[in-house]
Amino acid sequence: MFNNNFIIKQKVSFQKDKDELISDLLGSEINRVFRRELKQAVCHSSSYYDILFLFDENFLINNKYMGSSFSVEMPDGTLLKVNKGCKISKVLGKIAKGFNVKYYEEWRIAISQILNQKQLSGTLCLSIHPLDYITMSDNDCNWDSCMNWRDVGDYRRGTIEMMNSPSVIVAYLESSSPFYPLNDERTWSNKKWRKLFIATDDFITGIKGYPYENDDLTITTISILKDLAEKNWGVSYWENWIRYPYDEFFQLPNDKNIKIVFYTDAMYNDFNNYHYGYFSKKLDDNIFYNFSGASVCLSCGAIDASYEENYDLVCSNCCPSYTCESCGERVGRENLIDIDDTLICQDCYNEFVATDAITGQEHLIDNLDKIFIIDSKGYSDKYIFIDMVHPLFKSFDISSKIKRKEEDWSYTLYWYEDDIPEKEKFIYDCANFLFRQEKII
Repeated sequence: MFNNNFIIKQKVSFQKDKDELISDLLGSEINRVFRRELKQAVCHSSSYYDILFLFDENFLINNKYMGSSFSVEMPDGTLLKVNKGCKISKVLGKIAKGFNVKYYEEWRIAISQILNQKQLSGTLCLSIHPLDYITMSDNDCNWDSCMNWRDVGDYRRGTIEMMNSPSVIVAYLESSSPFYPLNDERTWSNKKWRKLFIATDDFITGIKGYPYENDDLTITTISILKDLAEKNWGVSYWENWIRYPYDEFFQLPNDKNIKIVFYTDAMYNDFNNYHYGYFSKKLDDNIFYNFSGASVCLSCGAIDASYEENYDLVCSNCCPSYTCESCGERVGRENLIDIDDTLICQDCYNEFVATDAITGQEHLIDNLDKIFIIDSKGYSDKYIFIDMVHPLFKSFDISSKIKRKEEDWSYTLYWYEDDIPEKEKFIYDCANFLFRQEKII
């Protein structure tokens, strides 16, 4: 389809999508400031909630009020009629002037600039380059997805399946600023908008756009792909695109009712609701299509090997991993420590393992008894851990010296320093010191 090119670039013009415009409006600092000032000024007005309704983002992006008509009693006693279909900026200007609200002019200019930037242009890239699959969700344009590599996205291995898919294409808008994926001098494409597309003999369709949907860019992309497929594959699609419901029956131009369902393996399946597509004139049956390619281990090259998680890029044989039985962290077997027949990681070992002061053996703290060593006044600055059921502990015959203080739902064990026999003073060698003295009894 690409005539042996990895990337095809084309200058395009397109309109900002509604969701992107709304995001720009809601993210505008002056919009928040002006709205706050207006709220304070009209807080005692009987039309308070009607006035705030003028800031509805669905009205603002068209600068047209589409709610029910209402009137505002102005401070000078006159009534300002707000009719359905009126220009919001004009009405808010009158209200701001009447109630002496600051920042209206700054707000008007900022909103006007946002709304006047609906029509945009840029370079649309259609790519089957390996690095564009790998970086499909990594960029310096302040968005990502669960396929990103830098933050170990939950479905990261899906990028490998997309690279190996015979039908998936990465489409994106190039940013004017570079992307440094390895934090050195090397750069790659910086994707300010990205969407995956699937092209086969039977259909051409888009999946989901990030960080927003844009119908203009989607339709432009599938139209370019249609022209390439018809030219280079000799396939004949119906002339017009179809906006079809996912996983529901819809009608082709020849009155044939079909349903289209997509599947993946490790890749996150982004199909939902409605999508745009071109369909072959020869298509006469429902489509059930797995658009994932092979999950190739990036270490040994094994195809469809076993993996622990969908974010793993190497198979279990190349990087066997185990789970810490304490915190659940997955680490290599060589990084796990066997304590009391429990495999734990180094962090949990540092936090949850102690030495038995009698036997000198390491155990999980939960399997030991914590005993405070206190002075005659009931204070302690040290404690020890002991396995009180161990035969060696019983052989010392000191259990009677250990006291127990009952509390609401627990208890504290303590041992008076003066009660430790001389021959057991070695216990001090295993004592853990408190950060400060504590009152025990």
